[in-house]
Formats: sequence, C-alpha cells, structure tokens
Amino acid sequence: IRSDIPKAELVNKVGHSLHVDDPIFRKYSTSRKVLEMVRDLGYKAPVLPQSMYIFKQPLIGGAVTSHQDSSFLHTTPRQTCLGMWLALDPATLENGCLWVRPGSHREPLRRVFARSTEEGSPHFVDVNMDIKASPAVAWEGELPASEGDGLRAKGFIPVEVDAGDLVVFPGSRAACFAPARK
Repeated sequence: IRSDIPKAELVNKVGHSLHVDDPIFRKYSTSRKVLEMVRDLGYKAPVLPQSMYIFKQPLIGGAVTSHQDSSFLHTTPRQTCLGMWLALDPATLENGCLWVRPGSHREPLRRVFARSTEEGSPHFVDVNMDIKASPAVAWEGELPASEGDGLRAKGFIPVEVDAGDLVVFPGSRAACFAPARK
C-alpha cells in the first residue's frame, strides 16, 4: 500500500454482492423502474448475480483489458447476461471511461472463465477461437499500444457519460477501460 495516498483514495472496487448486503443498493437495483426496463428489453425472469462499485481513482487500479462480461457471468443454453453501468460521476477519457466495440455484441462468446478440477484455480477456456475475423481477438486480455489511438484502430469507441447516465449492454459486447490519467 502506498503511504503517500490516503487509504480512501486507494480503493479500486467494492462489491460483487452489494444488492444483497446494502439496502440502498438493493432498493435501486431491484426497483420497479429497473425491472420494467429489463423486461422491456425481453428478459422474462431477470436475476441479479453481481453488483459493485468500481472507482476510477487517478493512478489506482489501472486498466481493465478487452473482455466480454459473459466470459465471467456465463449462462446456458444461451448468453443472457445484461450489463448495466450507472455513472455516479462523469466518465471521461481523462478518468478512464468505458470503451466498447460497436457490433461486437453480435459475435459469439470467445472465452469462459472456469475452474478446473485438475488445476484448481480459475482460468480462461477458449470456446470460439475460430472467429479470427474479429478485430479484438488478437489482443483480448490486453490493451493495444497507445491506448486511445490503439483502441480506436481496433474499432473501439469511448463511451463518455455524465453523472446519472445509465449504459445498458449485452454481456457479449467487447469492452475495456483505460487507466485513469487524472
């Protein structure tokens, strides 16, 4: 831990089950408004498997590399993961906003995060590496050089939002976060 930074500014992530443990988070995430929106998108019996706060502190936490959320929140027989990201503060290029690759939600899932009985620790299992035409496959799990320009060259666009904006996306879409610069 860096002693030159207050502990509260070192936090990167809190959660994975805030909808279970925090009454305010539960009230929002299970509200009629959220449920109606999810049902309007075609989800018949939505289940909330994960919730968290992700802090974008300057120089803390780093990048989140190219990934599909359905790799971690995998459902069968078809992918039904739906991500909802509510910005509590403005998200900009300077503070590490979300980047997405338009059209990637129509691609198959590339990898699944799984626990093997032989190895014991979680690891990625390639499930659709025959989709070589995808611009993200060659560098999934890392960021291209010169983050902004490199991300744009790979077909990604930044999603800058204001506080209170909600971004909703299928778990199959490719996304990443560059590290906060400020």
